[in-house]
Amino acid sequence: MLENVKADAELDPILKDIITSSPRSYVKYIPSIVEKLITRGYSWNKYGEMTRDNLPIKDSRIVDFFSYLLRNIKTQTEPVHFQIFLKAIREINIPHSWVGNKKLLPLSKYKDNNSSMKRSVSSPELDDEKVAMVEHRGWQSPSRMIKEWRTY
Repeated sequence: MLENVKADAELDPILKDIITSSPRSYVKYIPSIVEKLITRGYSWNKYGEMTRDNLPIKDSRIVDFFSYLLRNIKTQTEPVHFQIFLKAIREINIPHSWVGNKKLLPLSKYKDNNSSMKRSVSSPELDDEKVAMVEHRGWQSPSRMIKEWRTY
């Protein structure tokens, strides 16, 4: 698998651009990311536009997407259509250590705009009135002295 992507890098100028524009410490992850993206139907065309099932995403630049994903620069602006690429990255479920841009880590952890947290079927339904009636006595610090301890 890794050999196939490395062999393709010699032939594909876009993949070569991705590798040369990425930080050296993250270059080793690019073949695995590319291979996983290809298995999910994501790729790029000869113009460097990202494609999904061979349909190009207009004005998207795959080299910019990888550069933004792998670089941690505060002044960096998000490329156009990057959210589509981020969705693809979430689909392939890469390790967080492969993401260089630390601003993206909160976005990549379980965040999906189309889904919301739902109560599981096995959890009991709570009655709001019963929850409201629960009496909370507050938390007591264990550092407070108890009268019985002062026996000396």
